[in-house]
Amino acid sequence: MNVTLGTTVTLSGAGVYIFRPGGALNTGDNSLVTLAGGACASDVFWAPVGATTLGANAALSLTPTFVGNILDNAGITIGHFANLTGRALAFSGTVTTDANTITVPTCAGFVGGTGAIPTLSEWAMVMFAALLVIVGFAAMRRRQAI
Repeated sequence: MNVTLGTTVTLSGAGVYIFRPGGALNTGDNSLVTLAGGACASDVFWAPVGATTLGANAALSLTPTFVGNILDNAGITIGHFANLTGRALAFSGTVTTDANTITVPTCAGFVGGTGAIPTLSEWAMVMFAALLVIVGFAAMRRRQAI
């Protein structure tokens, strides 16, 4: 999978993104992978079969920017001045960096609803406990009668 010179890939919307190229993952100079609409870098995963190279020959003026977690068995090379927001994990190979900015992604946590959790009232709990006691005694009497 090649993200070539000047290409911008935008991942839009909350969710988990998983990319599994059948070969190597290569990005060109000035290529960008960006996020929009609630997408989070910690939810983006790149798992190529071959080696990964991010902006191998990038100049400062053509800085590639990449987001997501790279899980690679063969090895990862992050070229000169390339920026990564995510993690680079190589299981059998090495991770090579050169004047890079690598940032751990920070995303907003889950924001739940503000409504109260419905619970039984105190009297309903007392009635439920009494019902359980009655059912328990009935079961014990039936067992003794047999």
